[in-house]
Amino acid sequence: MTKKEEFFEDMANAIDSWTDAATKAVTEQISGLTWGANKDSFKHIRQVLLSHDVPKEVVEEMFRECFQGLAHSFLCTLDGATALSDTGRIYVVDEDGNEIGDGLHGDFAEYFFDRKESKEN
Repeated sequence: MTKKEEFFEDMANAIDSWTDAATKAVTEQISGLTWGANKDSFKHIRQVLLSHDVPKEVVEEMFRECFQGLAHSFLCTLDGATALSDTGRIYVVDEDGNEIGDGLHGDFAEYFFDRKESKEN
């Protein structure tokens, strides 16, 4: 596995972890929610979702899409696709100083899709 793939796998695992935590926080009656600063907002959303019988899978997919979008935006910043590029770039490099590369936002989207496909099969 390349450093780029390892980086993507770490990001994908973070998306999975936050998706799971956020989904549980708004779909389960008993949730520790130790990481939430505003627990009342999560409880309110949970009540609304439960009262409308919104399936947990729908909530989970919504969070996954949001977190994947956030990761995409972050990677766009690294790729120079934002206003930051007007003043300079930020690069991801390994411990030997080798750049991970450009096009991270597109490559991650493909990696994330392929990863999802392989888990489903």
